[in-house]
Amino acid sequence: MISINFYWKDAPTSRIVHLIQVSLQFLAAIIVIGINASDIANGPTNTGISVFAIVIATLSTVTAVLSALDIFYPIPSRLWLLWNLFWQWVLAFAWVGVVAAFGRRYFQNHTTRFHVAAGFNVANLVLWLLGSVYGTMLMCFRRKLGGKMPPDDVELR
Repeated sequence: MISINFYWKDAPTSRIVHLIQVSLQFLAAIIVIGINASDIANGPTNTGISVFAIVIATLSTVTAVLSALDIFYPIPSRLWLLWNLFWQWVLAFAWVGVVAAFGRRYFQNHTTRFHVAAGFNVANLVLWLLGSVYGTMLMCFRRKLGGKMPPDDVELR
């Protein structure tokens, strides 16, 4: 049996909120994969847009899983934090591209499935954009990215 030593009573609220956000990102991306995969299976009407959405949603699911693992087992590296934040912004802008591609055909296609897919694309865009903005705010307004400040009498090399 695998034991995770993550005590919820001692956890900061930001970690719990971040875990909920990552879970919602994962769930919304999985739904987008399923809807667009069924669109591809049903016919060649929006294949290019659907493949693009599936690729971005797959990258989003992998990123959400890695972010969830980072919540339970944090990587104490500033480079990792910067890379993670940069990659979240890349995904947010990639979701802008997916929403723009779907928006072009949103009014032409009158199927409910297409409108639901477009709605989940917008949901992913909002979730990744909020996560990116929140991460940027945390990194910009913290005095130091991790740990406590060293005492004044310690000589740094």
